[in-house]
Amino acid sequence: KPQTPEHSVDRQIELPTASSYEFIKKVSEAFEKKGGKILLGTRVENLIYTGKGAVNGLVAEAEGETVKIKAKSVVLAAGGYGANQKMRSPESKGIDYYGPMTSTGDAYNFNEQLDLKTHDLDWYKIYPHGVEVEPGIAKLTTYASKKATDMGSIYVNSKGKRIVNESEVYAKFRDAILAQPDKISYLLMDERTWKQVYQLLVLHDFTEKEIAQFFADKDHRPVFVKGSLEDVAKSANIDVKNLEATVQNYQRYAKDGVDPEFGRDKEFLHEYEGNTYYLIEQCARFATTLGGYSVDPKNLELVNKSNENVPNYFGAGEVVGGANGHDSMPSMMNTWGISSGYVAGASASQNANRRKATDPEDEKHIVSLVGTNASKSYNRKLLRSMKNLFEPEVDFEICEIKDLPLFNEDLLNDEPLLVKEIAHKIEDADGVVIAVPEYDHAVPAALKSALEWLSCAEHPFKDKPVMIVGTSLGIQGTVRAQMNLRQIMDAPGMDASVMPGNEFMLPQAPRQFDENDQLIDEGSVSFLKQCFDHFLKYIESMTPDEVAGDPLAVANN
Repeated sequence: KPQTPEHSVDRQIELPTASSYEFIKKVSEAFEKKGGKILLGTRVENLIYTGKGAVNGLVAEAEGETVKIKAKSVVLAAGGYGANQKMRSPESKGIDYYGPMTSTGDAYNFNEQLDLKTHDLDWYKIYPHGVEVEPGIAKLTTYASKKATDMGSIYVNSKGKRIVNESEVYAKFRDAILAQPDKISYLLMDERTWKQVYQLLVLHDFTEKEIAQFFADKDHRPVFVKGSLEDVAKSANIDVKNLEATVQNYQRYAKDGVDPEFGRDKEFLHEYEGNTYYLIEQCARFATTLGGYSVDPKNLELVNKSNENVPNYFGAGEVVGGANGHDSMPSMMNTWGISSGYVAGASASQNANRRKATDPEDEKHIVSLVGTNASKSYNRKLLRSMKNLFEPEVDFEICEIKDLPLFNEDLLNDEPLLVKEIAHKIEDADGVVIAVPEYDHAVPAALKSALEWLSCAEHPFKDKPVMIVGTSLGIQGTVRAQMNLRQIMDAPGMDASVMPGNEFMLPQAPRQFDENDQLIDEGSVSFLKQCFDHFLKYIESMTPDEVAGDPLAVANN
């Protein structure tokens, strides 16, 4: 038997507990069994981009912790914006919201720079069967309300008159409610029906205590009243005489099996029994925003306002607009969420595999060396700050030299394993950043020793692009140590390709970092970004036979 009047076949997902939580829990468990990881309480703030501007991951905040996730494909399934009053259009005015309070449209903020195409942002899926539990917020009574109308209950307005064929499709009932000046109707039932309705209300999101409070509070919505026909009419401010006439007429229709007013099927025409009536309000409510982002229909990749696909970025669910037009059939948004999730997930997976196969090095791998063996080092802080700043566009790895033994030429035939490991990392890297302190106008002995290992036992620096940075306690910011290091890196056996200019020398190190080892001064951050951008271009320009650097950029700040 159809589950709603709109359905000719059963379309709705029904689970033993009649709870969406059960469905979500089962799907989540299946996802995790396949190796998926779910991060709860993690709010996306920004996207990560490659050096060429393509989406490459995201940045999120979770309980004060910044979470960065790099991904060759990203699926946006952030839901709608119904809970955000500022984003809602006039069509939703006076309509209660019953969806998740997390549907605040955050995606429209963190996607802003992509200039994504949207359409029909003023469309909403509006249902009847709402009970306002607080101003602007409703709970749904669909199952209970349908049970009531199946048992013969009628809908009346504030004038006490019927407004619709109660067994028609929900859209017609919704339109009848919206046509009322106060956008409210009332479901009138007898006691035998109320017992069935009550059970379904408790099963679907209402509590016994909550319902009792509705009946007890005569001064506020929602309207829940019981008593004689006259009593319920007066309590709900409904025209008493009209309501009495409406019920009298309906009793006759039910007895005759014919509804001359609205043509209700005789299957649902049942006379009221007894003299106790229950009256509960029914208002329009919505949870789903039907508009949203535009996508390529072939693979659900998001598109921008120039109708160009946005590489590596796919959409699924409510955040994608237009799948169900201006009025979706009941349960079809679930269907859209599941089917679009499958298509977007498959497309994202194919895209990620393609990126791995065709452009395995689309993200630069940068290895950095902490140029000291000291446990406390401001240059280590500098590299941590660089990792935070630049890891959205590169893979930035920090390597320590503090555990390397002092260079000893006698041990060349018994090279320490750690030397080999660092050498292999440098060989595999697209570029190397060295953060150098300054000891007595030169590089630290530990760094000199490490470089001797890496120029004698191994030769990973040959033609390797190198960027030098440094910070010191004084006002000159490792200027002499950097000059010393440039000479070393140019020596036979090293033969590194040190980027010319772009000298990042940070003075007065104790004042430069916050408690999270991040640079404080915006000017220093800006210049460091400029230097690192030049370094990436310098890497791109490298060929086996020549080095083509960027224009000289020198600063001592």
